[in-house]
Amino acid sequence: MTSKYEDIQKIYDKIKLFKGKKMKNPKEDTMPLDDVQKESEVPLIDTLDVYISNLIGIHSCFRSCSYKFKNPFKTMMPSDPWGYYDYHIVFVKRGILISMSEDMIKKIPILKSILLDNNGYDKGMRLNYICPCSGEDIEGPMLYITKLPLGSLIFDKPSSDYDVRRPDPIQAREDVEPLSLYFIYDNVEEAIVNFQWY
Repeated sequence: MTSKYEDIQKIYDKIKLFKGKKMKNPKEDTMPLDDVQKESEVPLIDTLDVYISNLIGIHSCFRSCSYKFKNPFKTMMPSDPWGYYDYHIVFVKRGILISMSEDMIKKIPILKSILLDNNGYDKGMRLNYICPCSGEDIEGPMLYITKLPLGSLIFDKPSSDYDVRRPDPIQAREDVEPLSLYFIYDNVEEAIVNFQWY
């Protein structure tokens, strides 16, 4: 968790130090009520979510759909999972968080280079939280805070072994050429704007 930008580094440092209120473990009914209010080293997922949103000023959240040609993003719901293999990319200048799968990251060369290939100075941080349904400490998504413009996140083109085809009621499958693009849009900004517009 490092950033060349001092303001982003301060945000990472605050999130790292953030502690939430300890929750009562549903499996341990004997925990005294006084212990419920003590600080925990790891916050509840909801508490962490609200803290990060308020700290950074996140106004819109989206989730990637790396398999949808026309709609690669959808609105993120509060009930959407925060899994270990997710990446939460925060665009601080836009107040936008996009939760992306590793598959989506691989389709955006600049993010693949930074997050998967570990190139460059900027590094994300792993978010840890307490699952409210089990009381278990969970290693959650990788958080990456950036000042990159949304339009700079250009979608890659499929390699020659990509064999996804559009169905055609007239032609047989083998007569239809594989798709030459992952998505109908060129970059993340186009996809988000068009999703919001229509």
